[in-house]
Amino acid sequence: MRVQGWMDFTPEEAAHFKAEAARRRRMAYVAVAVPLVPLVGAGLFWPSLNRGLWEFLMFVWVAFSVIFASQTTWRCPACNSYLGRFRKDFCPICGAPLR
Repeated sequence: MRVQGWMDFTPEEAAHFKAEAARRRRMAYVAVAVPLVPLVGAGLFWPSLNRGLWEFLMFVWVAFSVIFASQTTWRCPACNSYLGRFRKDFCPICGAPLR
């Protein structure tokens, strides 16, 4: 079922949108996971670190990075609209294939 405003895309455009969406998903995972390595290492191997401070820093970092990554990378490659919180196979605005 198509909604008003959906566009028809060529197979080349559809392949490009899928590749770009996959690249953005990987970029979001890296943005969240990579900076956690020093925080986890500090919490495990720095005995004088206050445990409450470490837990707070971990929470703040995860919350910030998830919000930032979702707002900046979880967008449609065709129309740049926000895709929402759940996994999408198609953009709800323009209908671009994402997976």
